[in-house]
Amino acid sequence: MGLGRFVTSFVSMHPAVAYTSRANAFRTDRDDRALHLAAFATVIGGAILAALAMARRKRVRGDLGEFILLETPTRNGSILAFRRRSASPTGPTVVIETGLLSTQAHFEWIASRLHNAGVSVVQYYRAGYGPSRKQQNDASEYSIDSSVRDLEDLVASGCPDPGKLFLVGHSFGSEIIRRYAAPDRADPRLAGLIYIDPSHPAELNHSDTQRSGISKLTSGIQSFKVGTSFGLGSLLSRPAWILALPEPVQARAYDEYADARLWQTGFREWSGIRQEFQAFEGAVSSVPFPCLLASAEQTVAADQVQRDLHQDLVDAHQYPSRLTTIPKSNHDSILTSRSHAHAVAEEILRFMSEITR
Repeated sequence: MGLGRFVTSFVSMHPAVAYTSRANAFRTDRDDRALHLAAFATVIGGAILAALAMARRKRVRGDLGEFILLETPTRNGSILAFRRRSASPTGPTVVIETGLLSTQAHFEWIASRLHNAGVSVVQYYRAGYGPSRKQQNDASEYSIDSSVRDLEDLVASGCPDPGKLFLVGHSFGSEIIRRYAAPDRADPRLAGLIYIDPSHPAELNHSDTQRSGISKLTSGIQSFKVGTSFGLGSLLSRPAWILALPEPVQARAYDEYADARLWQTGFREWSGIRQEFQAFEGAVSSVPFPCLLASAEQTVAADQVQRDLHQDLVDAHQYPSRLTTIPKSNHDSILTSRSHAHAVAEEILRFMSEITR
């Protein structure tokens, strides 16, 4: 019946009603001390939120932890932060590409499992996320190919080992690695691609589910972008996906989630992605490498078109490419749930052994 909302709203309005009615009934002058006190409290509260936001920004950009900065900017002028966990000097190397509005903490379960199995793992932040920075005063529209160029420069500088190279991409990150593997960009070290619940460039035109979510996603990102820009990130509760991550990375993940730069960069990326995906026509081009595609069960169960698009991606790659589904997982939990992420990691290890044996 909404009585809880009624009671709280009535109580909040009562002082204002009493204030004006008493002044009218007794013909007394207004007493504005409460208004001045409220204004003062608002200013103080805003200053505290701004100070917390500045401290968070300093941690996100300055506290690199195990990450380091590339010695030279990329061709786009980006300064990328990356972490390399080395294993065998001649063994395979995995480079991880995150999705839209994602942090490297999303991949912590998978990255740790792969490294423990003897795989060298490279993780990095795209320009504008975390400690990475895009070119100063760059007001140009985002293009997916700009991220592909950054990835090429990162691989050239951050992957010195001669072993086979595998690229892993989640969601939109899958489109970046797919373009990296295009025939005209062929990297002689590249052995295969791993897509985790990937985006397909035709999904906004073919999937009613994806198309209907465009305006909701746009307005949602815009709201978070504006709110965090005004220092309201400290008021955000910790979402369930952060609490599902390994405890040591949760604080860092929350700082990045509550920082305005993540939402500003995400909105810029989404605007460019939306334009390119909506303009996409025809079929995806052939990719001269094998792939593994791991779908989240809830993604493909809810949308047959998405299932077909995932199969279309697999069909565009060389043999032996295959599609697998992670039971009970959704688009986020396929990374952030320990059991789902470890299931993905085992599939990746199996795929890599098939390619490199």
